[in-house]
Amino acid sequence: MQLTFKGILSAVWRLFVKDPKNLLCPLRYWKYFLSGIYLFNGNKIIKHRSAQIEQRNGRTLFGNIQHPFRAAPGFIRMEAKAKLILTGDVDIADGVMIELGPGATLEIGGDTRIYANAMIGVKESIRIGRSCAISDEVGIVDTDVHFILDHEGNKMSATAPIEIGDHVWIGERCTIMKGSRIESGAVIGATVTVQGRIPAKSFVEANRPKVLPFNVEWVL
Repeated sequence: MQLTFKGILSAVWRLFVKDPKNLLCPLRYWKYFLSGIYLFNGNKIIKHRSAQIEQRNGRTLFGNIQHPFRAAPGFIRMEAKAKLILTGDVDIADGVMIELGPGATLEIGGDTRIYANAMIGVKESIRIGRSCAISDEVGIVDTDVHFILDHEGNKMSATAPIEIGDHVWIGERCTIMKGSRIESGAVIGATVTVQGRIPAKSFVEANRPKVLPFNVEWVL
């Protein structure tokens, strides 16, 4: 996720040309700016006063400066006592929507990229490891929102934590359901719905009903 000096200057120039208001971002969001969280292109953070954001050993950029196209502004919304932990450098593109319910926890590892219009909904806990690529319009939600009844009429749990390991690639328009565990190095093909365990370094293809146990490697 390293850029050359020339690349950084070019990206920053495009950022300001697209939206001159970005010049004011360090002033408008100075508390986030000083803590290493940079908001551009109208993306914003809406948080309850008791919610916490921890930026550890790096910076988070919320606003796409590398992609030629730009989505509508996104947001991070955090309810009471929610916690967002960002470790290392994290890039979040325009249009990403992240919602944390009361007491929920979201962890995102360093060198992870979340691309445009992805949606992450956390009611309990979601952990995303290091060096992951979360593609455009991916949905990751740890809850059904509503309750489902079993055959005896009892309420089934509507929420279960999601674990995504290191160096996982999730293709466009995938859906990651509650209780899923995607182990390190796995590749999830576009439009796949995941519910359950995906073994390390395996490949899941949309038009196949099962996991393909390839020893896959991928490079961002």
